[in-house]
Amino acid sequence: MSRKCLIRLLGALWVVVFGWFPAAVSAGHPERYVTVDGVRVHLGIIPAEKLRLDADHFGEHNLQCPPPRARNSYHVLVALFDASSGERITDAEVKTRISPLGLVGPRKHLHPVSVADAVTYCNYFDLSPMETYFIEVEIQRRDATDVIRATFEYKTYRE
Repeated sequence: MSRKCLIRLLGALWVVVFGWFPAAVSAGHPERYVTVDGVRVHLGIIPAEKLRLDADHFGEHNLQCPPPRARNSYHVLVALFDASSGERITDAEVKTRISPLGLVGPRKHLHPVSVADAVTYCNYFDLSPMETYFIEVEIQRRDATDVIRATFEYKTYRE
């Protein structure tokens, strides 16, 4: 295959793959949430260092999900709500894949953590500075057969 054909093929693949993502929510947007299949998915991303340094604010959470000391570690948390009733969803298995633009990143299980009687799902990911990431959240409700997928865009820099 010639180089010219390969470049065209990769360009077409790029359009197809990223055209399938649902409407992405930019990191610059103060609220990162989408509603998919009756579930409102809220995404939060905090540098792990902030959790370590602000122990007064995050102390209860840090006991259940202690932050790592890695330099580029980020705490990723997801809160789930029933879109029609507003009730918090606490019976889900949640996995997240964070992929740099054009690559496929690792998929991790998000652990349920209860703080002040509110369940969120969280884990830590290493994210390089100055990157754009696509975050795919997979939600499997206890009594459901279908997996719900929500996709977000996140930038580790400000525009």
